[in-house]
Amino acid sequence: MLSTANVPVERLNNAEPIITPTSNWWEDGVTFNPAAFFLKLTSANAHKELLGNKCLDDPGVKDGVVAVHYRARPSKDAKNRTINPSYSGLAIFSPEMKLIHRHKDPVIKPDDDEYHYDHLGIEDGRLHCFDGTYYYLYCGVSNLGKSDSGWALKTQLCLAKSNNLVSWEKLGPLEGNVNTDEHNNKDGVFFPEKIDGHYFMLHRPYSGINYSQYAMALAMSESIDGPWNDLGIIKYGRQDLKIAKHVWVGASAVPIALGNKRYLVFYHRGHFLNSGQKWYDQHAAIFNFNRFDPASPSRIIEKCLERILVPETVYEKQTVAADGVANVVFTCGCYEYKDFIYMIYGGADSCTLAARVKKNILLAALENSKQKLKN
Repeated sequence: MLSTANVPVERLNNAEPIITPTSNWWEDGVTFNPAAFFLKLTSANAHKELLGNKCLDDPGVKDGVVAVHYRARPSKDAKNRTINPSYSGLAIFSPEMKLIHRHKDPVIKPDDDEYHYDHLGIEDGRLHCFDGTYYYLYCGVSNLGKSDSGWALKTQLCLAKSNNLVSWEKLGPLEGNVNTDEHNNKDGVFFPEKIDGHYFMLHRPYSGINYSQYAMALAMSESIDGPWNDLGIIKYGRQDLKIAKHVWVGASAVPIALGNKRYLVFYHRGHFLNSGQKWYDQHAAIFNFNRFDPASPSRIIEKCLERILVPETVYEKQTVAADGVANVVFTCGCYEYKDFIYMIYGGADSCTLAARVKKNILLAALENSKQKLKN
């Protein structure tokens, strides 16, 4: 189908899933679209709740651990919601993706109240840490959508916080004009640090059913919990009517700081192919905030490299969910370890997979990329 960029990406665990459904009632359907956070362990943050029976002298955790918060759905909802809801599960891995401990209970649950902002699901979260507090930015799904919006469901950017990555306090939908009655929102991710005294966030507001208009936007705030000010669209999907009726983009994992206000940004591109199928692949970019102008926010996009990861394996091309999407690689989490950038991603709305790429090779390919920035 769509060929990959000339950047060698190594699929881990023999390209087999690292997280699959279990017999637990809340995750016996699918386990996918994971966030990830690399934590260098100290006596202060090695919480017993996080590691289970493991301890600091275990050789598997000497360099730290990776907390993976994955999206899980049951095969059938016991409360008869209109859709099978999404929960947030937690698994702990070594930095090289060896499983250490998997929690048997969800760490964040959708609310039982049918009028709550996340009654139908905790979807596609991203993990962050600011000033010693962990933040989980997720898509809260509810029945509160407007019938004239083209979508019966309401999706909003919602926030939760924790001091141990296990016990979470929901803070509610983000304040500001990133959540409005007129549109839905998804794919929210914070930049990993303040930039010139402000927090910045990528997000993807949308309304109606013209997927070609779904695009990545930039917002800023003086506080992590808002109010957030949407600065506007910074990138649309580059349309190609030869292969797809619609193409759209959205942010993926938390950007990686490169120094001097430059960031490695991963994003996905979705397609409605002319064949009738969907297709999601992964891309990379360099954003440079030395070029930031609030009146023209797209100027921060310095380099783009398309299709660093595309659906190729059976776990990426075939879905097991009745309402799932085939041909999907979708990452909400990445981290640096030694010479590599690890990408933890969902395959075909079904399972969790992992891959890695040499950081210097990826950055060299980006810096030398001649791909056009305009859509």
